[in-house]
Amino acid sequence: MAEPTREEVAQEALKDAINNCGFNPKRFAESTTKWHRYIQNELFKLAIWIIRVYGSDEYRYDLRNEYAHETAKKILDTGVI
Repeated sequence: MAEPTREEVAQEALKDAINNCGFNPKRFAESTTKWHRYIQNELFKLAIWIIRVYGSDEYRYDLRNEYAHETAKKILDTGVI
């Protein structure tokens, strides 16, 4: 079996953190302001890519993640990104 990519390792760690009932998205976002400015910029690029992927017509969703799809689609429809 192939070694997992850096992206796969990172997404698995983030998934595990988010799946914990005590995860606080606001506190996480605020904590990233202490990161190096370059890394903050890369995280922001990641957030934009997530919005693009979740908001695409090809993205498969159901009632559990409909909010993510619909909200991402609205953001994309503004033309801001």
